[in-house]
Amino acid sequence: MYEYQGTVELLTVTQLTEQLNLAYSEALKAKKAHASLGPAGSGKTETVKDFGKKLGRWVIVIESSDELTRANFSDIVKAMTGGRTWCVFDEFNRVSTEVST
Repeated sequence: MYEYQGTVELLTVTQLTEQLNLAYSEALKAKKAHASLGPAGSGKTETVKDFGKKLGRWVIVIESSDELTRANFSDIVKAMTGGRTWCVFDEFNRVSTEVST
């Protein structure tokens, strides 16, 4: 079940995008989440958005902050479970440890 979203501009394929696409594919197959780690500006968020486009998935990016509560986080995860939409928690390192544990 995929949704056609028209023709879209795709990212330039680099070694990083190939590695991340493989990791995303393996996570999908295992029905698991994936966390991409790396320096700011290296293309992690854009790569997952591009991967989602290739599969016809909507990708929502949430800019994480220290204001994200456990209840907010839980509500977001519940809303994404079982849906055709993917959620990216950008800058998740900014979230307090009591929310992320």
